[in-house]
Amino acid sequence: NSILPGTIKTKMNENIFKNKNLSNKIQEGYLLGSGKISYIADYAVFILSDKAKWITGQKLIMTDNCIIN
Repeated sequence: NSILPGTIKTKMNENIFKNKNLSNKIQEGYLLGSGKISYIADYAVFILSDKAKWITGQKLIMTDNCIIN
């Protein structure tokens, strides 16, 4: 299984979010706003649990329906 997250504010990209113009453009692309680390962590905990033992070989796209190709 794999997790394919959208834009999430982390220490690695925090400079992007400090730029208000760029941050606003990112936010506009997401209906629910950019993601949070906790969203990814919650799924990771679930997919590693026994509750997900029948879920195999899946790619979870976590982007609030905002995909850049």
